[in-house]
Amino acid sequence: MSKETPLVGLDAILKQLGPFGRYNVLNYMMLLFPCFLAGMYGSVFVFEASDINYRCEISECESSQDSTWLEHAIPMEKDSPAKCTRYAFLDDISANSSCPANIFNRNRTEKCSSYVYSDEDSAVKDFDLGCQNWKRTLIGTIHNSGLFLSLPLTGIISDRFGRKRALAIASLMNCTFGFLRSFSTTYIMMVIFEFLEAGFGAGAYTTAFVLAMELVGPKGRVFGNTLINVVFVFGLMTLSGLSWILQSWRTLLRIIYPPALLVFSYLWILNESVRWLLSKGRNDEAIEILKKAAKMNKVQLSEQDFTPLYEMETTKEKKKKMMMKKRKWSHLYLYKF
Repeated sequence: MSKETPLVGLDAILKQLGPFGRYNVLNYMMLLFPCFLAGMYGSVFVFEASDINYRCEISECESSQDSTWLEHAIPMEKDSPAKCTRYAFLDDISANSSCPANIFNRNRTEKCSSYVYSDEDSAVKDFDLGCQNWKRTLIGTIHNSGLFLSLPLTGIISDRFGRKRALAIASLMNCTFGFLRSFSTTYIMMVIFEFLEAGFGAGAYTTAFVLAMELVGPKGRVFGNTLINVVFVFGLMTLSGLSWILQSWRTLLRIIYPPALLVFSYLWILNESVRWLLSKGRNDEAIEILKKAAKMNKVQLSEQDFTPLYEMETTKEKKKKMMMKKRKWSHLYLYKF
């Protein structure tokens, strides 16, 4: 029997079950939820460290009731005070409480040492990242760097321990590290949790995608792929709306990450991928799931439909016995010499 026969047999069963049966719809609804969350988790760093309005702090003048000193103390850029430079004080004139224009040297500028931030909420303000754009953009770089760990790690867990376990673990990591990040007290603490969340949790999307694709036959995958991408984009839109409403990056994180715990519960309520079970020789479990799907979809499947899957199990057992026999004779051959 060729190696393709069991695969053809499974695809034939999936075709009979149809792409829009009750079983498929319920499972897709569950799998679309982590894809929706992934749309938010993959871009939330943009709102965490969004650039805000700020200017140099002129400590000698901040207490002055007259704000006209500002235009003499700080250069103007596009009708707004410059963010990173200020005019130097004249060497021979000391500042006073009124901060007149003649105490500033408008021919010489210097870098700011401290900043006055607007009322907008951002990690830029919380961690004093004024005029340090590299630190602000590094947050996104750190997040994307975590993907280099997440993708292979999730793939290994998914192939060895199962799709739904990989999905549950990744979702738990998302919830844990994302929620903890909202309590960050330093910039370093924030970027560490950013990396950990992406490194151990970003694989939730890829695992949910694989599960969804393995749930239907070849003809249903195009629609499934499109649906997943639409839901992912809807997650991005929801994130934008929540950010605009809440105006607080810490509150935003505390709202969007706890729902990932619901995905962790899939460990008990979601069926494992039939294809993965077959690849591991757990054919009986795979067949039971297919029978359950047929019952929910009100489709009649005969025992003959499952014959290729039973034969696949028999073939694998024969190959396993042959391999064990070869190993036995190899050991005997080594002992002989």
